Amino acid sequence: MSNFRNKLLGLAALATLFAGASYGQITACGAPATSTGAPSVTPGPTNMRAEGTNELAGDVNFGCLVGTGGAVSITVFASAPVTSPVNAGTGKSEAVLFVCNNSTTACASGTGTPLYASSVSGSQIVFAVPVGTITTNFTGIIQNVRVNASAVTLGSTVTTVTETVLASVNNTSQATSPATTGFVFPSLTAPALTTLTGLTTQVGSTTLTAYTTCAGNPLSSTRQPTISFAVKVAEAFGGAFKVGTNGANSEGGSYAPSPGTAGTVGTASFGTRIQLAFANIPNSATIYVPTSVSGFANGSSLILNLTTSATGAFAAVPSLASGTSAPAGAPTGSTVIGTSNAFTAGVPLTASNGSATAVYEVVSSNPAVSQSVSVPVFVVFNSNAIVTAPPAITVLESYAPTAAAAAATTVPNFAPPSNTALTANLISLCSTNLLFPFVTSVTGFDTGIALSNTSADPFGTTAAAGSCALNFYGTGAPTPSTGVAAPGGSQAGGSSTAFLLSSVAPNFTGYLIAQCTYQYGHGFAYIVYNFGQGNGATMGYLATVMSGGRVPAAAESLGE
Repeated sequence: MSNFRNKLLGLAALATLFAGASYGQITACGAPATSTGAPSVTPGPTNMRAEGTNELAGDVNFGCLVGTGGAVSITVFASAPVTSPVNAGTGKSEAVLFVCNNSTTACASGTGTPLYASSVSGSQIVFAVPVGTITTNFTGIIQNVRVNASAVTLGSTVTTVTETVLASVNNTSQATSPATTGFVFPSLTAPALTTLTGLTTQVGSTTLTAYTTCAGNPLSSTRQPTISFAVKVAEAFGGAFKVGTNGANSEGGSYAPSPGTAGTVGTASFGTRIQLAFANIPNSATIYVPTSVSGFANGSSLILNLTTSATGAFAAVPSLASGTSAPAGAPTGSTVIGTSNAFTAGVPLTASNGSATAVYEVVSSNPAVSQSVSVPVFVVFNSNAIVTAPPAITVLESYAPTAAAAAATTVPNFAPPSNTALTANLISLCSTNLLFPFVTSVTGFDTGIALSNTSADPFGTTAAAGSCALNFYGTGAPTPSTGVAAPGGSQAGGSSTAFLLSSVAPNFTGYLIAQCTYQYGHGFAYIVYNFGQGNGATMGYLATVMSGGRVPAAAESLGE
């Protein structure tokens, strides 16, 4: 009997030992419990923009089985670099954890005290849970985790971002299965140019408005400048363009404490912003853009408002009194609600070294449909203000602001663009091409040539100065044979210059094309043989005006 009693005492002691060993241990982690205390929110993966450096991940719900709690830590391992910003008030990452005991309170977003991440390193987030917070089996919600989606390599199929939760108590740990918290897609469609009819009707043509320096595209009280081109801004999937306030389709986090004012946990700095960067703007030209533009599709609108910079406030809208002409520096605008675009008053962009930017923020969008809008752009310059041929104006479309992930100070933030700029506009010099079909300066012969700049006239034409370059085709052409400056240099409007062929091309016979950088040019040739002698002979003719350099081929005449 005594031996049996001793055995029972030994078994009891062993049971006590094992019970003590399980004290404070985590035995399993996985989906949250379905009993009291289960999270009352339903997490789900978000659509992440492949261009974004701090894209919001979906919430993670999990549950763990644990004995009486001790020092607990919760670690999240993400499959992408974590970029949740540091909140100025807490000094900690905005990634937040809510925990609750299944036997006490319901666990929902915002219920209880939020626990902010104590450290973030690479793709790892650590939450230090105070002793006593967890005393039994618990559930948790992890929110406001942001990742650098631009660092994720896109696959040939769906690219995902996952998070794995590891709970540790008294040197024991259990991990959940990886949870998909995001799908990564390119979100800004390939930039494109369109043209607009009037200010409202969008057409599919990509023909750009061609300008000449002599005509210009000026502002006036009686006429608006023509739309030079329009930049199409489109999202690749519904919801890529987000507003700044918290709520549905917002750049803000999934958790934001009331009142959630700007700068507090989980709020966004602003809505999605699109930047149009213009380059090669001539010194005498100004880029104008509308302060607001709207695209309408499927019964919903996408509205973009102009801002002062990539991180600045909204731009001021000029006040346009009814019935008045355009104020200096701004074309009058109209607001049109229809099936395409709305346009309000335009404002000039400040250029520096030929570059200027326009940044628009999304203030209204519908995540249920993919949306787009075309931003009309005006290249404004006075007639004859540009005197040398400028390079083509270009525009580079991208998200804004852009910064390296580690240097980002705003939500949202994007990687620098990798696309190339689009050729947006061409401004051509006014010119006249003159064909002299036969000229000669061989022994005994010479040809007198007269070039007239007739841009000064009684018909209101703005006189413009310019010069001519001579191109020789035939026998005995000089070296070089093309681009030879005509004697007399620059010609003012209303002036003529004359010279002998022998002074620039002695012993030449053939034809001559003069390219003059002014409109309404005309020429006259006078061929002489043995000038001043009894057997001398002369003849003269008008040069043929070659419209557009023989485009079309039939556009040649003795007139204009």
